[in-house]
Amino acid sequence: MSQSYRMYSSSKKVLIIEDNYDVGRYLLRILQKEGFSPILAHDGLEALDLARSNKFDLVITDLKLPYVSGIEIIKELVMYYPKMPIIVLSGHKKQEDIPAFLQIYINYLPKPVNKDVLFSTIRQTLI
Repeated sequence: MSQSYRMYSSSKKVLIIEDNYDVGRYLLRILQKEGFSPILAHDGLEALDLARSNKFDLVITDLKLPYVSGIEIIKELVMYYPKMPIIVLSGHKKQEDIPAFLQIYINYLPKPVNKDVLFSTIRQTLI
């Protein structure tokens, strides 16, 4: 990434919600490397606690999560933080898994996601 992008991203706090340990650590590492301040939640309950007690600039979430689903998290985020940018990373290849009324609030990327595609989506989402 360019130096100017790192300067832009350095103040951006990102909530990553991913129950797969390896995927979560990978996302955490690549976001940190590009200057973001990411926090990783491994399940839906932890994610909701973090979302309620912190201000995030971006949320990156899986759909299938323990305790509280990604859909339920998105619903709550949209209700309380309607301008919160949300990127969904999911092993499901179809966006139809997400109710139509929520689709306008998210950017959807199927897993496995290419790092360049992810950062392009993050850049577009945060602008």
